[in-house]
Amino acid sequence: MIPAALLLAGLCAAQDPTPEEEPAPIPVQTSTAPVGSTGAAERWVRQASSLLRYDAAGDLAEEVGLGRWEEVGASGPVTRQLRGDASPGGSFAWTFEKKTFWNASKTKILTTERHLRFLGRGASELWSAPEADAPSSGEPVVFSADGETVLAALRRPEGWWVSMRTYIGNVLMEAGPFPSLTSTALAPGGRFALARWTEVDKSATHSFLSAVSKKRVDVPSDSFLLGPAELRDDGKVYSGTKLILDLAAPAPPAP
Repeated sequence: MIPAALLLAGLCAAQDPTPEEEPAPIPVQTSTAPVGSTGAAERWVRQASSLLRYDAAGDLAEEVGLGRWEEVGASGPVTRQLRGDASPGGSFAWTFEKKTFWNASKTKILTTERHLRFLGRGASELWSAPEADAPSSGEPVVFSADGETVLAALRRPEGWWVSMRTYIGNVLMEAGPFPSLTSTALAPGGRFALARWTEVDKSATHSFLSAVSKKRVDVPSDSFLLGPAELRDDGKVYSGTKLILDLAAPAPPAP
């Protein structure tokens, strides 16, 4: 059997998005089947332009509109962007709001506000991260296959970070700072992760993380000549059929 894998689409170096850019689309969940070991129907579902929460009776309890809007603030225009997604199975969801405040002529950004909320069933907030942000080619949060582990992209004063966390917000591992962040990915089992980043006048880099060993391994992106990086659930990283890295391999003995 082919090991479970997370195949990363071919990525090219990109600059951080401007507030005017539309967010990349998230695959829409169409299943409305009950989830969970108890058979409860309470769940989150991602639709094309909204995030839906169904209660235990299967009735629609909440709808969160997603998209980008222009508003008028006290000092000038305000660009508001709301993004979100539901975990596989619908037990968890996240919403990310970003507000960009402009001067009256919309020629200068005055300030930006960001806020990420991670939600459980019943709309309970399990944790939040005001420093979260979306990488240039991706979302601020990616889920593991069961939704119980996530990889969050954070933008702190010193640079970009990625944070592997449990669904209740416990930090498993963090890595950074990165000058910029292009994309992130999480292996299906939630034990291994990838952050792809760039630096001005230098080639891109793939940083692979292991929540088991707390290890970070940086690999130049031009190492993946035979195909895009494929991070498998056993910690092996391939480019085509070539093994590039084994995150689960024991460390060599000290000399």
